[in-house]
Amino acid sequence: MRSGSGWPGVQRLVLALFLTLLAFERWTVYNTPLSGLDGSWMIALHLAHQQELVHGTEFVFTYGPLSWLITRLPIAAPVWAIVAFDGLWLLNVYFVLWVAAGPRLTLTRALLLTGLVVVHRQCATTETPFMYYFFVLVYLLYHQQTGKRWVLAVAVSLATLTFYLKANVGLVSLGSVIVYGLWLVRSGPDRVVGLVVIGALLTLVGISAQLLPVALLPFLRAQWHMIDSYNDVMYQLQDWKPLAAALLILAFTVFLVGYASWQAWRKHEAGIWWRQNGIVLVLMALQLFVLVKEAFVRADAGHMGLFYKYALLPLSLLVLFGHIPLLRRLTLVPILLISAIGPFFVAYHWDTGLWYRWIPQWISYVQDIREPLHPGLTPVPSPWPAHWRTLLKNKRVDVVPGEIALLYQNQLDYTPRPVIQTYQVTDAYLDSLNAKHFLSTRAPDYVLVTGGSVDNRDPCADETLTKLSLRRAYRVVDTFGEWALLNRRSAPLALTLIRDDQTSVRLNEPIPVTDNDSTSIQLWQLEGHYGLAGYLSRLLMQPPRLALELTYQTGDLKRFRTALPLLRSGLLLPEHPRSQAELKHHWQTSEQQPAADQMRSFRLLSAPNLPLMFAPTMCVHRRVYRIELVDG
Repeated sequence: MRSGSGWPGVQRLVLALFLTLLAFERWTVYNTPLSGLDGSWMIALHLAHQQELVHGTEFVFTYGPLSWLITRLPIAAPVWAIVAFDGLWLLNVYFVLWVAAGPRLTLTRALLLTGLVVVHRQCATTETPFMYYFFVLVYLLYHQQTGKRWVLAVAVSLATLTFYLKANVGLVSLGSVIVYGLWLVRSGPDRVVGLVVIGALLTLVGISAQLLPVALLPFLRAQWHMIDSYNDVMYQLQDWKPLAAALLILAFTVFLVGYASWQAWRKHEAGIWWRQNGIVLVLMALQLFVLVKEAFVRADAGHMGLFYKYALLPLSLLVLFGHIPLLRRLTLVPILLISAIGPFFVAYHWDTGLWYRWIPQWISYVQDIREPLHPGLTPVPSPWPAHWRTLLKNKRVDVVPGEIALLYQNQLDYTPRPVIQTYQVTDAYLDSLNAKHFLSTRAPDYVLVTGGSVDNRDPCADETLTKLSLRRAYRVVDTFGEWALLNRRSAPLALTLIRDDQTSVRLNEPIPVTDNDSTSIQLWQLEGHYGLAGYLSRLLMQPPRLALELTYQTGDLKRFRTALPLLRSGLLLPEHPRSQAELKHHWQTSEQQPAADQMRSFRLLSAPNLPLMFAPTMCVHRRVYRIELVDG
């Protein structure tokens, strides 16, 4: 594919343009709103944008104030903004592919790029913020390779955008820019450039926070708590085959890098080798680490697919910007392995129209820009009676644990607590935000409550502090099926501390629940720690497993998954309702609770064959409160 003067450059431009068009996956401007857990938080992001809620104080989620650009529902996202965002994505993809095509395009390289783009496109899962994180790294390393400073301005801008799209990936994007700036400062000749990059990044983040609905410091604090505790709480047991395959490929990559390092050391060129390749390896390793943590924290194909779709990106950094030809060529091996193995573990959209489907797809997308479809939420049978829906019209309403799509379907006035869904309330700080909200003037008039939790967690041990506030500030006015309707009291009930003590308990041993009283409630907050092996397990992959075993007065046993951050938030004892009838009785009456609802003891169970995973004892802070349960 080489030709005379100027022709290789044209080939490079044409190939990059063709592959950019091929990589684009949109048929329409808008996505369809969905019901269920994930559909609910996507709808909530748009309703928050519509209501101009402030992220960090009034609204807390892993996604940021610009996340409506990537969830793209026909609720609060204008067509022009989504199309502009798509255009920005296409420009960045084009730049990456133009760099990858190289100044001397060969047939082998063109076919390889085409194959990788097709494989990447056909993988079912999508994580747009991770793509923008990759764009940031490409611009940083392109600066290292060429010295062109304009790309640093692009990297700073995209890192800031990524931060406000999705905070966890965005924080690592910001951190990567800072790491690169410090690398420049350390290098000597570009010290001033490095300082300017870091200063420009911090300035742009600060200015953007003034223009967007976000309180920056509370947003950062809430995101840190969410990221840190999510790592403890949201893990699941893995399908070990895709995980083992991924780890073997990564181990092989580490071997290749180690071999290249050893060769440089043998030639007494280790210093030069590190100056040329060090920042590439650091940024690549950081993105791979983030990807593994995000992909394998959950056991579903959607999460695991993130690795097999996006691991191609950080590995390609070494191919594009590494300074050792042999290492660049060898890194193609793990890239090809991931592309070949991925379809065995995650869904890929293969069909007979694969090779020409992108043409009608682009026609459909352009037509939809001119006359955009506004798909509605596919209705599901309402779990609430008609008279509830009539009562709640023009009232401020929230829903627990988080079926926000039902509120949207029934056109109710959604008034969210800060952390919008129970499964995301993963530590005491996040729980306290919601607890304070329900005692404040911003609290909704009504709350719709049902049981249930995710990942076999104890529903009564989720949002413990929030449940205590709900018990004080609301009363049950009706029940229907598995749902209870709570109405806000004129003033919260008094909560008087009558006992405050601290002790310690041991893992795997029964902990008796004493001082049972029909007019009191106990808040047990347990402070535990990992052992050295547990800290390492948590850092590198997943934390060790911990279970909560409850023994009722009847002798019945129930066992749930739990985690250290949830235990720090606390357990409400001795009453532990297991049904809607028990819950209504629990919240509305001062009579002695039925024995089936009372806890006799509980145990915290760790794996006995892994003694170094947890510290053997936990500190317990128990507070006993008196609460008036009957309306005056």
